Amino acid sequence: MQFSSGDQTPRGPFLERRRPHSPPHRQFFSAICAKDLDRIIALYAPEVVVFDGKPPLQICGVKAWREIWGACLQCLPEGFALEHRELVITVSGDMALAHWRGRFTGVDIPHGAAQAWLRSTAGYRKLGDT
Repeated sequence: MQFSSGDQTPRGPFLERRRPHSPPHRQFFSAICAKDLDRIIALYAPEVVVFDGKPPLQICGVKAWREIWGACLQCLPEGFALEHRELVITVSGDMALAHWRGRFTGVDIPHGAAQAWLRSTAGYRKLGDT
């Protein structure tokens, strides 16, 4: 699957679409490609806990996670895209888990992250009527 700021909808046997708007992972991928910090952070609960592959290995709270993302986005080149494969989303009640493999595409940068596949897992919890 390829995601960019274009209008592409992921499809798969585990994707349950309950509402007509974009699923959280699609909003997330689009916001990263747009380098839109506010849109990225809007998808996280205030009490988010994130485990990263580099220090700090555990980030607690949306304020701390915003700082990490703010620094990260400054390093991303213009005009990149994200390619994702093996996206699996499992939904049960107000909880969902997603996992996928992804990498940066569309640019030739000599950074290790741009030349490797990254494995990601995300947990989602429905809050209110959203």
